[in-house]
Amino acid sequence: MYLFVDLADVLSLRITNRFQVPGNFAETAHRIAGSELLYRIGLSSFLIGGLCTVLLAMGLYGAVKPINTNLALLALIFRLVEATLFGVVSIVSFSALRLYTGADSMNVFDAKQLSVLVNLSTEAGSAGFNIGAIFFSMGSILFFYLFF
Repeated sequence: MYLFVDLADVLSLRITNRFQVPGNFAETAHRIAGSELLYRIGLSSFLIGGLCTVLLAMGLYGAVKPINTNLALLALIFRLVEATLFGVVSIVSFSALRLYTGADSMNVFDAKQLSVLVNLSTEAGSAGFNIGAIFFSMGSILFFYLFF
C-alpha cells in the first residue's frame, strides 16, 4: 500500500506539473484545455492516493498497536490528518481546474482577475500540501519507530 500511495502521488505531480506555465494563466489554460482528461486523471490520482492513505494508516495501526497503543494512535492521527489535508488540496485543485476550463463561461472575471484567483488557489494548494507533508512525516516516523 505504501508503494501504491507513493506511486499515485508521484504520478499526480508528474502529470499536473507538465501543464503548469508559471505566471501565464492563458497558456496554462490552453494546455489544460488541450488535454483536460489527462489533467483530471492527474488530479484524481492525488485524491486516490489520499484515500488509500487512510487504508494504509489503519493497516499500520493494526500492526503496531500491540507494541505501544498510545504511539500507534498518535501515528494514526497524524496520517489521518495528512489524508484530510490532501483531500482539501484535491478540492482546491479541482476548483482551480474549473477556473481554467470555465474561463469563457465566467464573463464576470477578466483574464487578470482569473489569473489572481488561480494563483491564490495554487498557493493554498501548495501550502496545504506542505503542511500535509509534515503530518505524513510525523506519522511515518512514529510508525517506523514502532516497527523498529
